[in-house]
Amino acid sequence: MRMSDKTADVLKHAAQTKRDRSPVEADKLRAAAIMNYVTPELERRLLQNLCIATENAPAIDDKTRQALYGDFSLGHGGDFSLGFADVQSVLKSRAASKLPRPGRISSVTVSVHSSLISFRAALTPSSLAANDHVLREAGTCVAAPLSAPVQDGLIRAGDVPAHIAEKALSAMAAALVKSLTGEHGLSQTDAAEIVENARQRAALSLCADMTRGPAIAQFARNMDREDRLTSAFIARSAGCGYMRLTQYALARRAEITPAKAALMLYAPGDMGLTALAQRAGMGGLDIHILRVAAGVFREFETAGLDYDTDFFRRRVMDSLLHAEPAFSDADGDYLLEKLDGLGAQEFH
Repeated sequence: MRMSDKTADVLKHAAQTKRDRSPVEADKLRAAAIMNYVTPELERRLLQNLCIATENAPAIDDKTRQALYGDFSLGHGGDFSLGFADVQSVLKSRAASKLPRPGRISSVTVSVHSSLISFRAALTPSSLAANDHVLREAGTCVAAPLSAPVQDGLIRAGDVPAHIAEKALSAMAAALVKSLTGEHGLSQTDAAEIVENARQRAALSLCADMTRGPAIAQFARNMDREDRLTSAFIARSAGCGYMRLTQYALARRAEITPAKAALMLYAPGDMGLTALAQRAGMGGLDIHILRVAAGVFREFETAGLDYDTDFFRRRVMDSLLHAEPAFSDADGDYLLEKLDGLGAQEFH
């Protein structure tokens, strides 16, 4: 008996609803395998920035700081899960095309890997060596310089969508807060502040390769949904030269279009920028960083300079150094922590 069109529509809708709620298991496993490749790199980024944040934290004495340095290690992956939309984003990313086929994983040993990499002649063995789990083990990449095909074959954090990597970073940060409070006796407030500063720095490092507007908008939208698109993060983004991300973040917080946010951000005078920042919930020193960064951006773009984020950040610091009246030590610590973690002694 032929199924009626109405019944077919109902069954189709039910199947789609079920699929939306629980991704196909194979897709979930494949996406999880991709994230397993990039998680160690994300953890290293977070821990590197945690060292900077710890060095600049006045609440931690030298003895505690040295103890923390000796105990910083990987393994704080946190409670991170992928929803259906996340799984689909990962499977559509560049990392998915690099995921090894099951037959490659168990048939190639470390010694064979080393031999394949050392010869580096043919594309096929280089690609095989680059795509196997065993290459990620410690010590297997140092025997010889990696050829271009091997480098291209490695799955890196930049190969997955930035908003997914940022979500994973946040889960790691939550686990680190628990570690700092439970194992090292830091107060919840101090631990949360230190890890938040480190997380913000690590999150910005994910934006280095983002050039497309939709990807930047998705990144800002995801952070806003999770209440991580804070005024401090926007100020840090501006002070470090990520002006497109700053533009999209302000647009998201102010509930206006990115084009209108750009007009207000870079318009001559101060009224447009101040109105935009206040509508986005910013105030005080965060607006000051935003104002200086916008001025530096206009200066560089008008002059047609070729610059990187480090040069931009230094120029913003120089503008703050010569600000009148001079900032207090506390304000100086806050401003420069948002830029590169130097202490107030570098500011005055």
